[in-house]
Amino acid sequence: GRCQGTVQGGETAVGVIPSYADLNWRGLEQFTREQFQEIVRVDATAWKEEVAAHDKLLGKLGARLPAELEQRRTQLHQKLAA
Repeated sequence: GRCQGTVQGGETAVGVIPSYADLNWRGLEQFTREQFQEIVRVDATAWKEEVAAHDKLLGKLGARLPAELEQRRTQLHQKLAA
């Protein structure tokens, strides 16, 4: 639906996620809305730790790190800090 422009999704610090209502749950009716909310929840603390590990790895690239990747990394830090 997002590719066709019929659904929006929800913005998070780490990207856009679909809404429960926009997914086809046929055959998975026992998967509750609450379970879905838990698996798509963004744990800012865990993500900050993950990004710190990325920083260490990307730091090894130094000046060879593409500017676009550095920009995206900076944006992710900013979104997680908000």
